[in-house]
Amino acid sequence: MKKAFWGIGLFCLCLLCGCGTKELENNAFPLAIGIGKEEQNDFSVYMAYPDLLSQAAKDNALSTDVIWSGTAADLFEAADDMSENSNKNVDFNHLKVLILDRAVLEQEVLRERLVSFFLEQKDAAWNTYVMLADRDMEELFSGELEIGSSLGISLEDTIEEWTNIRSRGRTTVGNLMSQYYNGNETALVPVVSVREQQPQITGFAVLDHMRCVSVLNQEEAYETLLLKNKLKAFSYTVGDVRVTLQLISVKREIRQEECPVEQIQIRAVAQFQNRVSFPDRELLKESAERKLKRRLYELLQRQKADGVELTDSFLLLPGYNRELWEQYRGKREEYEKQLDYEIEVNLSVK
Repeated sequence: MKKAFWGIGLFCLCLLCGCGTKELENNAFPLAIGIGKEEQNDFSVYMAYPDLLSQAAKDNALSTDVIWSGTAADLFEAADDMSENSNKNVDFNHLKVLILDRAVLEQEVLRERLVSFFLEQKDAAWNTYVMLADRDMEELFSGELEIGSSLGISLEDTIEEWTNIRSRGRTTVGNLMSQYYNGNETALVPVVSVREQQPQITGFAVLDHMRCVSVLNQEEAYETLLLKNKLKAFSYTVGDVRVTLQLISVKREIRQEECPVEQIQIRAVAQFQNRVSFPDRELLKESAERKLKRRLYELLQRQKADGVELTDSFLLLPGYNRELWEQYRGKREEYEKQLDYEIEVNLSVK
């Protein structure tokens, strides 16, 4: 329903803007763009845009994609090349998903070209979702996936179906811009691959300053979002009991003991299902609190051992502990190596 409604909306928008059939023939509206790395630091660029004039578009404007691909120094050159070779003017106003090959994020010159495009191209929306593809870029943009719709809408739907994640927990182009120019908090980016002719999320990349520093599985990603207070709900199991947390609140404090300590306090309302092996409600609550505390602490320590500080607590220092901020100013790496965590989980039973 959403895809059909969006397709009708795109047609209506074109008509309101004065686009007739001739104008539709001359315009392309990419909903998904893929960017990989070629030799000599060029981009390999893929654009998937709805074939609005196909026979199938009469029933569903988003049923089929036209795929354009080429090599260019940046997205400006790619758009020009596409216009010259296909007689299509590229309109980025409706872009839904930007898919980046990990190699693009490993070189400063490529990161700079990427953010410069979105800084200068006024019709390229910063609320475009971001995904990562270590491989499979050509398969994603083959036009042969069995998804029954435009690639951009299909991937957008996948992200927005994660209804337990708050909107600020979904990474957009705007988040990448903030990371690049301001050094803001780490971001979780879905990693998309092709499995059995379907795009599937196979993990989540942790980006810091637009560099991939770690890859988490889905369970670890949700735990990270929980720690950052970016979840509406969170579920896990204790024995045979399904525990669902809602009305989640996360508070932090940072203090100095023998080393810096970040205290994370998680409060939530818990619902229990299939409470067979835990007839004692209070015992179950305590077990649920202990298990979540242990899981979160182990995640933070594993990532810290790999040089990744998931909670971005260094960025919180100026507001939480000015004395510590002055002590570790310009010494983020030293601070994060010394950092320890103290996690409290307090559940109210519904």
